[in-house]
Amino acid sequence: MDEIKSNLIEIKEYTMDRLKMPIFFYYFVLLAVWNWDIILLVLKSNASIEDIIIKIKAEESTWVRYVIPFIVASLGNVIFPLVMYGIDYPLSWINIGRNKKASEVELKKAKSEHLIQQERTGGATLDALNTQIKVLNQDKNNLTKALEEASKRSTETEKTLQDNDKVISSYKDEISELEQKLIHFNHPTGHGNIEEEINSFREVLDFFIENGGDKEDVHKILRKLSDEGNSTPLMVIQNWKNYEDFLQKGIIINSFINGISYVELLPYGIKFMYWLEGVLSNSIVENEKDLDKEITNLIEEQSTNEKIYKKLIELGLINSFEKDMIRVKEDKAIPENTMNYREYLKYNLIKVKRSGLSGSRFYELTPRGESLFNYIVQKEL
Repeated sequence: MDEIKSNLIEIKEYTMDRLKMPIFFYYFVLLAVWNWDIILLVLKSNASIEDIIIKIKAEESTWVRYVIPFIVASLGNVIFPLVMYGIDYPLSWINIGRNKKASEVELKKAKSEHLIQQERTGGATLDALNTQIKVLNQDKNNLTKALEEASKRSTETEKTLQDNDKVISSYKDEISELEQKLIHFNHPTGHGNIEEEINSFREVLDFFIENGGDKEDVHKILRKLSDEGNSTPLMVIQNWKNYEDFLQKGIIINSFINGISYVELLPYGIKFMYWLEGVLSNSIVENEKDLDKEITNLIEEQSTNEKIYKKLIELGLINSFEKDMIRVKEDKAIPENTMNYREYLKYNLIKVKRSGLSGSRFYELTPRGESLFNYIVQKEL
């Protein structure tokens, strides 16, 4: 079914394309003109359609009405293009001539305008070029002078750079020597890496503590020496109990300036001071963490006590709980066949302490039970 439908569509398109050809157009027009009387008869006659058909068929040579329009249309389809070509050829020749003539006129006009423009601007252009040449010559002279000055400065700069290189080279040699001295001075105890140095710091700190020193006091004295820029008089700290220990461990050194004895921090002592600051800071952080944890636990414990307290109120067991907990504290047995007892075990408020001779059990308060008992007592005060 789809194939038949497709074929019909193709036939329709083919027929429409052919009807658009000139020969068919000519034929249909001539057919209408040649059979004008039949068309008027059909459109204007008052007779019945049967009478009209009989009248048309009664005429002789009916075929002529269809053949002659076809012949004329065929001839027209051939002759008319020839006639149009005959008309277009002389017209195109005339148009080409007219366009050529117009182009020649425009060209002459453009040449004339160009010559006039050259006459008008010729003098001004020459003056402008002369001025431009003068400016360029002046720029050339200026650039030549600038290049000569730059060459002189370059020569002077090269000499200066050579002198500077010599000075820098001597400075580098001095810096290298000082770095070697500093490396030797920074490691008076022979430490080759950070781990060894940190271990030595720990040993020194343990030594101070064993000799009655305190971490905070040691750091305080070291920081005082550092803040005063190694200008602390000896008499200020010589009576301090760890003074001799500082000297022994290479933390400080005595120096004389204008006959006055001062105390200076050695590089090892400076590093020990900063390490000790880190130790104290870590201790503070750990203490703060422990405090935060303790506060969190107290808040959770308070919340748990509040929940159990409300539940005991709901069950009407507050008074019984207080009495039973007092009995437990007095090391007396409590009845085990009551709802109170089951609730105590449910919330982990009591635990077995021992069993009596008669089979009775004695209990003691768990940490949660003790906390809840104190909470209720404080709440009722």
